[in-house]
Amino acid sequence: MTWTSDSRQIGRVYLALAIPAFLFHVLFWIQVAIHQTLRQLSMFWVYNYLFTDLLLLIQLFVEYILRTSLPYCISNSIFNVFCNFEAYTTTYMTVLDTYMLVCLNITRYYLIVKNCNIAARYPYILVLLNIFLYVFGISLLLFQVKLFQIVEMHSHHTASCHFQFLDIKTKIGNLIIVLLIPIILNCYFMRLTTIHVRQSQRAVRAQVTKTTNF
Repeated sequence: MTWTSDSRQIGRVYLALAIPAFLFHVLFWIQVAIHQTLRQLSMFWVYNYLFTDLLLLIQLFVEYILRTSLPYCISNSIFNVFCNFEAYTTTYMTVLDTYMLVCLNITRYYLIVKNCNIAARYPYILVLLNIFLYVFGISLLLFQVKLFQIVEMHSHHTASCHFQFLDIKTKIGNLIIVLLIPIILNCYFMRLTTIHVRQSQRAVRAQVTKTTNF
């Protein structure tokens, strides 16, 4: 189940990019552990997003180590376990990452524009939404792979295992759910927040100018 030379080369490039990112993650979490002021409920989605990103990096390291150290011939049962882990983990963490970023931008919008700290006022909403995202991510995969069988596992002994869409409608639907909707929501709430900040800055400058003139 070892990679081919081309796959190894690509893996080394990913590894070179992942190692600095992992080190930054370690430094960040050390700061969170040391400084109590950073451990705030208002940072809930930031920590969730970064933790999921950290798990993706760890999964990349595990995949690289196993794909470059294990022998080519292994039992089918071991290969199937590893292949499922490889495909499910990557896809699942990607779905979580995209929607946690959406939740982060929504809570920032309410905090900055509406002056509403959702984390402090409605902490149970954060918990319920977090549970929903974890269930939604795995359900999205299981329904398509196991129940409707519109997505199948593409097993590779010499390349990474991944899911393959059986028709173009399924592919487009997944792109809309996993990519298009999060991008639209992120851009929408980020734009609203940016507009509010700029308007506030203009109002402050206008007030300062009036005060100076008087």
